[in-house]
Amino acid sequence: MKIDEGFVIREVGGMITAVATGPASHHFHGVITLNETGKLLFELLQQGYTEQQMADRLAAEYELDSAQALADVQAFTEKLRSAGILHA
Repeated sequence: MKIDEGFVIREVGGMITAVATGPASHHFHGVITLNETGKLLFELLQQGYTEQQMADRLAAEYELDSAQALADVQAFTEKLRSAGILHA
């Protein structure tokens, strides 16, 4: 799965956001606000990581239980799917 091409992450005034640029901006007109964990997951999705790979990384990075990390990743990816910017 991968985020649509054309999304960039920017930090402005302490706020981390992902915005659509180029062709991606034709179908997505909003801004996605991210925390540090969301930024990490967003970047991993841009690189084509699977949900399990992201959960493994999240569990290692934040010393989380593997099942909780996977549930958190799945909740995050479902929000992006609902927004229409994440595809298999």
